[in-house]
Amino acid sequence: MALLILLIARVSIKFCSFLPFTSSINAFKDLEISPEQFLSAINSVADLYTNGTYKTLIVPKFARPMAKDFVKKCSAFNFPESSHMCGAGTSFIYINNVGDIFACDREKSSSLPYIKSHSLCKEDFAEIYKSTEFDVPFAMSYDYESLKNVHPCNRCKYLHERCFPCFLSIAKHSPNEMKECAMYVRLAETKGVDLLNV
Repeated sequence: MALLILLIARVSIKFCSFLPFTSSINAFKDLEISPEQFLSAINSVADLYTNGTYKTLIVPKFARPMAKDFVKKCSAFNFPESSHMCGAGTSFIYINNVGDIFACDREKSSSLPYIKSHSLCKEDFAEIYKSTEFDVPFAMSYDYESLKNVHPCNRCKYLHERCFPCFLSIAKHSPNEMKECAMYVRLAETKGVDLLNV
């Protein structure tokens, strides 16, 4: 990924948005990037922004907002602002082969009480799309209760401002920890830096 970022910066591409590449989102398990490769990509973007050698606006959607603080406080490099939120129901939807429609495929397999099932066989698409489930669906679960035990979300200044973690992904893959940000916190602590003290 780091080499791809460097290549894009050298050609005349004006804008490039890098999405996360994990098995829980869009990668096959054996193609998921390692934490080391992830940090290499962060460092490549930081190097380009700090040295002013980039021609391309790189939007690091692969990194959560805490990446900026991690890079700034641990290496004195710059890193572009990023936001992290799910586009479920706003940028994409899930429709299965029998017409069931959800904001995303993860909702289909969840048992959360506030997720309703809709069917294109019984309801008009326009009416379904006007429902609460498709009106910024990730916001339905963003109360203190849903993330109060998730480290380090429960102490992060970006939560509900620039970062909206997928509550379904957290529940399935790591119910007590947001892995990427926990990695930043641990690495910063080895350098004597507290990323959560704001």
